[in-house]
Amino acid sequence: MADAVLTIFFENERPLPVGEIGKLLEDMAGDYHRATGSHLVLSNLETGSTWIILKDILSAVVDGSGAVASAVRAADNLYSFAKKIRDGLKSAKTPPTAVDGYARPSPVLKTLERLSKISIEQESPFGAKYHRNEKGAETVEFTYQPSESAEIRKNLKLEREIRKETMQASRAIIHRAPDLLEPPTSDDAQTARSFRVPALGADQSESAVLGWINILKGLGYEGILPSIAADFEGQGNFEVARIIRTQIRTDDRGTERVTE
Repeated sequence: MADAVLTIFFENERPLPVGEIGKLLEDMAGDYHRATGSHLVLSNLETGSTWIILKDILSAVVDGSGAVASAVRAADNLYSFAKKIRDGLKSAKTPPTAVDGYARPSPVLKTLERLSKISIEQESPFGAKYHRNEKGAETVEFTYQPSESAEIRKNLKLEREIRKETMQASRAIIHRAPDLLEPPTSDDAQTARSFRVPALGADQSESAVLGWINILKGLGYEGILPSIAADFEGQGNFEVARIIRTQIRTDDRGTERVTE
């Protein structure tokens, strides 16, 4: 079984500074470990146009009886990482909204930022290629022009700013609520009315409700979200209840659990 590789390329007309390549490799290495739990290794580097050939460490060092299993796992890791980069870039073509301030940042955020930065500064298209045909023709392939990179980088920066403002607002509300009772556990949280929680407020848009839920989770009140949703339903406010319930899942036994 041939080793799977991920190729990152820049169609640069002037030489790419070594420092920029080093920073890109460092950012990708950190994101790869964060996203897959494994390690990325450099297989080959070609200059002119810049082609960076990468492997998972499992395929680079393992041999013997476990070689096939390790190669499959390495290919899965590379495929997952390539998809995250592809999907992250695609998502960043659209300006972020207030709701994005409550979402977890992409595990490959630094890679997205670095790729777009190099593309802009070098006025170079960039892209990636991943192919694995042994298990059903898994393919990830894309190319972005410098003009697209500029839009992506602008939106990624805006998303960071929105997330920072959201965190600051959440901390401010938490600090203004020193008299809250100890957070309830899921076992004894039978009704939201038994606990003093921050009020939702007049703004009941989806982004405002999601922000309020995020604050409740930060305070340790996630265990009473089902009860809070039921209270809103009892008041006839089914839209707020619906939004709250998007943050709650039901397990196989019918027990409601708060989503992460």
